[in-house]
Amino acid sequence: MVASPLLWQLARENRKRPTEAEGVMWKYLREHFCEVKFRRQQVVGNYIADFLCFDRRLVIEIDGGYHANEEQINNDQERTAYLMSQGLTVLRFTNEQVLGDIHTVLNEIKNQIEKSKMEENSNQSASPSPVGEGRGGVSVIKVGGAVVEQPAFLEDMLRRFAALPGLKVLVHGGGRSATQMASRLGIESKMVDGRRVTDDDTLQVVTMVYGGLVNKQLVARLQALGVNALGVTGADMNLIRAHKRPLKNGVDYGWVGDVDSADGPCLAHLLQSGVTPVVAPLTHDGEGHMLNTNADTIAQTVACALAPYFDVTLTYTFEKMGVLLDPDDDDSVIPHITPARYEELKEQGAISGGMIPKLDNAFEALNQGVARVIICSATCLDGANGTVIEK
Repeated sequence: MVASPLLWQLARENRKRPTEAEGVMWKYLREHFCEVKFRRQQVVGNYIADFLCFDRRLVIEIDGGYHANEEQINNDQERTAYLMSQGLTVLRFTNEQVLGDIHTVLNEIKNQIEKSKMEENSNQSASPSPVGEGRGGVSVIKVGGAVVEQPAFLEDMLRRFAALPGLKVLVHGGGRSATQMASRLGIESKMVDGRRVTDDDTLQVVTMVYGGLVNKQLVARLQALGVNALGVTGADMNLIRAHKRPLKNGVDYGWVGDVDSADGPCLAHLLQSGVTPVVAPLTHDGEGHMLNTNADTIAQTVACALAPYFDVTLTYTFEKMGVLLDPDDDDSVIPHITPARYEELKEQGAISGGMIPKLDNAFEALNQGVARVIICSATCLDGANGTVIEK
């Protein structure tokens, strides 16, 4: 499940003001467990874990004095049950244990990490993964409509996608195809600030084009290339649920969806079963309505939902070689962008328009546990070129 933006904001605020016990724990985790990566105040579903290690599927919780009351005990039990249902092991310590006997605490953490390693090695020996080498990593590739609608460019991209090692997900757009189909049907396409206004008729068009025509053509081509692809929308298996976007600056976007949650375990199961999901930019509201949803947001949502289970690389591809310092110079690729550099580039006007929401999605993905984000040409899916987004 992908949490609300407010929960992520709270997690970021919590990182800035750790308790004394959390500060001590963070210091020792970095000093004693440098071979694994822990994250502080990490959102998991509708909860914020004090410390989370993706690699070892381990959560460490530190309980203050207020955890002693009955209501909080019940909340802690529900929280632990949820985390365990996500395949996580939960270790709980009190402030007193951390501040007064940190070495005993560290030994318990060490023992759990060693146990996790032994279980992993045992499982790999007993049941080799059907998807083979690279199963610990997932590539989530988003391909834009400009690529999808150029047959030669698309065929080259799909061949490169099929050749990628390990598990992978393809997320696609198709806005230009939807506009062309709407025009053929005599339906006017309305855009506001580059966003499609989706009335009843337009919703039928985008459902038909994104979920049908474009999606199934991609699936068929991937099958021809030996990829066991499965075309889905957010409504299939309740993969991605959203709500209808409210009025924004006085604009009614109609049946446009803002994402609420995604089913990470279901996506992970598909991947581990040898299936390559091909995801159309459509979600649903749980009340029988399809919703048109930005493809970049879909890609970010899928990547974040998979982050607790895999080492995820999110790649946004389009017709350029990366984020350009000069839009008129294809060789002016910016190799790395940090949050500080991003703000500078926006102030300079070097980054504007549709690249801003793409980069906003990229940084949010990193904040939610995605390992790396790359923006590049659809001809460079291996990550050797393009722009790397860094925290």
